[in-house]
Amino acid sequence: MLIEGLHSILRSTRTRASQVVVTSDVLFSRILEAEGVKNICLPSASLPQEPIPCVRFDALISGFVGSTLRGVLWDLAHSFSCVSLHRNKSAHVELNCYWPGKLPHDWLGEKLSVRNREELAPPTSIDNNTRQHGAASEKPAARRNPSKPSEKEESKTTDTSSGAIVPQVSLPQVLRLAASVYTLGKGSLPQILEGMPQAQRLPEGIAKRAIAILARANLVDIREGEISGTPRLDAFDSSLREENLDAASDALTGFRPYGEILSALKSRGILQKGEIHSILTEKLGNPIGKEASERLLRYLVQLGQAWTDAGASCDGSQRPTDAEFVAQFAKSFDATARDNLARVVDFMPELCRSSKMSPWSVNRIIARVAREKLTPYSFQPAAGGKPSAVDSIVSGSLAEIQEKPVPIDRIVLNGRPILTIGRSAQ
Repeated sequence: MLIEGLHSILRSTRTRASQVVVTSDVLFSRILEAEGVKNICLPSASLPQEPIPCVRFDALISGFVGSTLRGVLWDLAHSFSCVSLHRNKSAHVELNCYWPGKLPHDWLGEKLSVRNREELAPPTSIDNNTRQHGAASEKPAARRNPSKPSEKEESKTTDTSSGAIVPQVSLPQVLRLAASVYTLGKGSLPQILEGMPQAQRLPEGIAKRAIAILARANLVDIREGEISGTPRLDAFDSSLREENLDAASDALTGFRPYGEILSALKSRGILQKGEIHSILTEKLGNPIGKEASERLLRYLVQLGQAWTDAGASCDGSQRPTDAEFVAQFAKSFDATARDNLARVVDFMPELCRSSKMSPWSVNRIIARVAREKLTPYSFQPAAGGKPSAVDSIVSGSLAEIQEKPVPIDRIVLNGRPILTIGRSAQ
C-alpha cells in the first residue's frame, strides 16, 4: 500500500524537476530501489545530550556568527517537521512545517504554523536572513477565512476591489490577475499589478473589478488592503491544468451573478442575450449594468457550460453517462446521416442540442469512448479547411492562460480532424 500510494503521489505531482524520495527507513529505501524509484536514505536526526553552543565560527566570513532562539527553532522544525516548547511538563507552543491547505507561496516563504493553547496562529514567515541576523519577529498575518466576507468587511475594501454587483471585466482578465495573486502569494493591489507581465498588465479600475469577482468566489481574501490566495485558488489552477472546466465553473459559482445565470440556463435550456439583464435584476433586486450582465454569458461559454447556436446561448452543462451518451449519439446520427454517412457540421449541433452538452464536452467524451463504445462508427481523419469556430474555452493554467477555439464542424481525435462519421451497413 505504501508503494502504491507513493506511485500515486509521484504521478499526480506536476513538476518538470527530478523527483526523489527521502526516507530514514533503510528497509523502505531498499524496497524503493527494487521498485526503480529514486531515493535517498538519510539517518534520523538526533540531538546530543550536552549543551549546544549558540555561537559558531563561520569559515566563509572568517568570523563568529550567533544563532538566535528563533533561528534554532526554525532549524529544528525543518529537521523534525514539528517541534514543541514545554512549560511545566505540558506543551506550550508548537511549530509545524506542514498544515492542511499549505500553498506554494507558503513553501517559498519557508513559513511555519505556530500553535499555542489559546489560539491557532497563521503561518509566520521565518527566512534565512532572520535566522542569521536575529531580526525582530514580524507581526503575524491575518488568518485566512475561506467564507464569504460580510457586507461590513466588503465596505472596507472598496479601495482594493469594485463595489459593483456585476463588475464589468472579461474572464481572461480575471484569470490573469488571479495568476499574479497565485504566483506572489499575497500583496497589495499595486504589488499584484506589478507582478503581471507588462503586456498583460491591467488598468487599476479593471483590476479592482477582477479582484471583486475573485473575492466573492472565495478564490482570494482581502484583509486590510492585502490580497492573498485561498486554498480554493490552488484547486482552481489544478482544474485549469487538467482542462476540467466543470470543476472550474463550480469554483466560480460562489460569485452569485454567475451562479444565477448558470442556473437560469439549465432551467430554460436557451438564453437570449437580452434576457440576462432582467433575470439578474429580478434575482439580485438591485440596479445592474446591462453590458456587464450580458458579458457573463461569455463566462459560461468559456468554461464549457454553454455554446452559441444561431446567436443564442444554449445549455451545455449536462454530463450524461457513457451509455446515455452512446444512445444519444446514435439518435443524432440517424437524424443527420445520409446513406450511413453524416457530416460533423450537421451532426455536432444536433447532438449538442439533444444532449445539452457543449461541443467541448462532446469532443472530450468521444475521445474517451470512441474506441470501445462507438465501434459501429468509423472516424476517418481528413485534411479539412480552416476550422469554423464561434466559441472558445479557457485552457492551460493560471500562469499560462490561453483561449482555445472550439470548432463546431469537426471532431478532433488524436490531434487529427474528423469531418465525417460513417456507420457500417446493418
